[in-house]
Amino acid sequence: MSWGRKTPNRGDFGIPCDLISARVEIAEKSYPAARKYLTALLAESRQLKHVVNEFGVRLAILELEARSGNLQTAANASRSLERDSAQRGFGLIASAAAELTKKPLLAAR
Repeated sequence: MSWGRKTPNRGDFGIPCDLISARVEIAEKSYPAARKYLTALLAESRQLKHVVNEFGVRLAILELEARSGNLQTAANASRSLERDSAQRGFGLIASAAAELTKKPLLAAR
C-alpha cells in the first residue's frame, strides 16, 4: 500500500492507487488486510470530502463483504450506497451497487 502514500495529491492519485491495492487483496482473498485498508481509505475520503473516492471505496467494501460471505452486511451496504449515490447523481455507482449483490458468483462465496 505504499505506492499511493508517496503522492502529495491523495484525493486524485493516492486514494485511487491504494484502492487498487485493496482490490488486489480482495482478489487474493486476503479479506482482513483489505478490510483494514478500505476502512482507512473510507475515513480519508470522507475527511477530504472527496465523494467520488468515497463511493468507490464503499463499492469495494460492498464487494469485500459479498465475497467474504457477509451477505447481510453486503445487502445493507448495497442499499445505503444505492441511496446515497443516487441522491448525489451518481447513477452508475448506484446501479453497480445494486448489481453486485445480485450476482450469484459473489453471493455464493
